[in-house]
Amino acid sequence: MRRRRLATTLTIGLAGALFVAPVQASAGPTAEQARPQGSAPVALSAVEHISRTSVGADGLTHTTQEQSRFYRDTHGRVRHESGSVVTIDDPVAGSSVRMDTKAGTYTKTTAPDKPSPPPATGPAKASQEKLSSGYQSLGTASFGNVKAEGRSYTVTTPRENAAPVSREVTTWLARDVQLAVQIRVVEASGASYTRTYTGIQTKAVPAELFTVPSGYRQVDATTAAVAQAPECPLAIAPDPLILTSFPGYLDGNYHIGYTDTPNTGCVMAQAAALFNQGDVLWPAQATPLLLPAFAWFWYDNGGPIPFSPYVVFAESAFLAANTEHATVGYSLVVLTVFA
Repeated sequence: MRRRRLATTLTIGLAGALFVAPVQASAGPTAEQARPQGSAPVALSAVEHISRTSVGADGLTHTTQEQSRFYRDTHGRVRHESGSVVTIDDPVAGSSVRMDTKAGTYTKTTAPDKPSPPPATGPAKASQEKLSSGYQSLGTASFGNVKAEGRSYTVTTPRENAAPVSREVTTWLARDVQLAVQIRVVEASGASYTRTYTGIQTKAVPAELFTVPSGYRQVDATTAAVAQAPECPLAIAPDPLILTSFPGYLDGNYHIGYTDTPNTGCVMAQAAALFNQGDVLWPAQATPLLLPAFAWFWYDNGGPIPFSPYVVFAESAFLAANTEHATVGYSLVVLTVFA
């Protein structure tokens, strides 16, 4: 995150803070540009491992590990189980459910309508740039009983009044099970994120795993907890946002920036979305600004792809501010399309 002091009262005049001047948005895909068709998603279960390494100001690193159960059915529905928290994402219904199994409660969000990307100017804007220059093949490797094709990408994003920032992204793509069995993102700072699947089993998944059990009570969604601080705190979830599409099942999900308005007077003052010009990964503004949280909804627009599997990148940016301070945060978006 980057913090700075504001000398004047917070206004929408912050709009130049996140990205360089954008270019004109392109038209969406046409009926004649239909994506190649293929088989339905492969039903499977696996263990998902997530490792995050941060780098402190003193150069020391700190690594955290997370583990969850992962399920996917032939409708493209996905279930994660991590302790008492269960999430179910349904790309066909366009909904996401988060359950607390201890409390017997759940929240449900529904995808917004999917218009063309937001305008290129204003406090919530979208810019189009070429973020990746292609990939370098890493050959093949085995992840347990699954063989995967390795690719290495350099993803470069511009910054306002600063040098561009590059991330190194490595992904291992298993065509047979239609899964990115490992994705690793290394930031310019040396911080890294790695998601790996192990114990992959291709078998039917019970339909009841993708429904809310009877007796659960629906509650309003709440913002993520953000540590109190004298300056404007900012958290982004998920970070990074990783999406996967299949024939007939186009993925999409929220990318949310949170701040801590009761203790600091901060709001989400500005947001920006940067994506590949003319590509298949688009953003839509899901919530208004000047609230404690702001959400982009990133989605596969169903346009043509040059080959399969196809990987495309984008970036969300968020600015939390009050009358004296501002904090800027950036997070990568990765879409893998199997066709």
